[in-house]
Amino acid sequence: KSAGEPLSVALVAEGAPRTVTCGHGLRVAVTEGFPSECDWLVVPGGKWAKPGGPGARTEIERGVLAREITRLRAAGTSLASVCTGAMILSGAGVLSGRRATTHAVAKTALAAEGATVVNERVVDDGDVVTAGGVTSGIDLALHLVRRLCGDAAAETARVRIEHPA
Repeated sequence: KSAGEPLSVALVAEGAPRTVTCGHGLRVAVTEGFPSECDWLVVPGGKWAKPGGPGARTEIERGVLAREITRLRAAGTSLASVCTGAMILSGAGVLSGRRATTHAVAKTALAAEGATVVNERVVDDGDVVTAGGVTSGIDLALHLVRRLCGDAAAETARVRIEHPA
């Protein structure tokens, strides 16, 4: 937004405000619950390879994110995921028959659930955009800025964060 683009971003979670403990122990303070509507929902992943504790597998089993994704999707929300967040999208029934990517550790599982796995850092399939491992989240962010705000805004962001062209 500092580049003059009209974007508003919020971290959201069920039962917010609360602290969310991520799959590898990172704690994130989340102040907002799920919105009634939004243009884009970006779903993170993490901790797919080891079941138990916080992470993508646990969130799929809980089903809360799947319900919110389904509800928001019905309201017209576009979706994006980083890393094994694609498995959460798949668990919500979003990726069957669609082009997508995820972290290498989950690509076989994603294909088994019906997605057409593409070995790219970012896969744009229209109203669903997926990114591979955690570092490709930067590529996803720049891709979405380019798509939503244009080439100049994406280039400004890329230069500011010193991301290679």
